Amino acid sequence: MDLIQRPRRLRGSENLRKMVRETRIDKSSLIYPLFVKEGTGIEEEIPSMEGQFRYSVDRLPFELERLQNAGVNSIMLFGIPDHKDEVGSGAYDPNGIVQKALREAKKQFPDMYYITDVCMCEYTSHGHCGVLCGHDVNNDATLELLAKTAVSHVEAGADIIMLDNMTTEEMQEAIRIIDGRAETECSGNVTKENIARLTGLGVDYISSGALTHSSPILDISMKNLHPVKEDVR
Repeated sequence: MDLIQRPRRLRGSENLRKMVRETRIDKSSLIYPLFVKEGTGIEEEIPSMEGQFRYSVDRLPFELERLQNAGVNSIMLFGIPDHKDEVGSGAYDPNGIVQKALREAKKQFPDMYYITDVCMCEYTSHGHCGVLCGHDVNNDATLELLAKTAVSHVEAGADIIMLDNMTTEEMQEAIRIIDGRAETECSGNVTKENIARLTGLGVDYISSGALTHSSPILDISMKNLHPVKEDVR
């Protein structure tokens, strides 16, 4: 068979095959969010998110072990920096909080699957996802920094990089820079009118909130997960 594209990248590892397999609800389909901050010995509950905690990098392996024992092997990391500035330098710093967390996680649990979000709003002093010029975001200047963020995540070991609420130009540049070294996902303002165009950019996954808008809530929290028991027969 002479295929133009051979989509084997989605079958590259056992965890990835389980995550993208169709027509089932299973713990291997879940992606668990972890919030990481600077410091040591930190494990503080997030008041607005019951059961969720902020961890310092040294405490991260203990939570990863708990998740792995429960059968959840896909993790999404969110960084909480100590320092914020007008250009969000912590987002693309090779020694930023997400980058340090990725390296430690990959070292301790290399078989788990790690997802990161290329976004600057958590790292800027003004809270916007980009460089400001007056009251507007300077897209050209922002594009370069988003690309640097994506590269820093790839080099730290991310398996999937989420390109959230980017313009077409920003997404094209990020995909070009990543150059197949990690899977890519785009989300934010995805509609039935633009989904075909987004697919043409070469992104691996597309997420659309319209698919689940106003759907009933299903509780799949960690409260309902238990360690996997081996079959000793």
